[in-house]
Amino acid sequence: MISQSAARWLADRPAPWPAKFTAQSVKLLIAQSVADMTADSIGKWTAQ
Repeated sequence: MISQSAARWLADRPAPWPAKFTAQSVKLLIAQSVADMTADSIGKWTAQ
């Protein structure tokens, strides 16, 4: 999970990415990735 200081550091940088790509959207992106990986893992375990 992204730390608060890392999120703050990213927010302080002059963004080469779109402005909407904020710390909040980064957190949501990471949460979504984790959820996807978890779902994949559960799917693999139940398939065996």
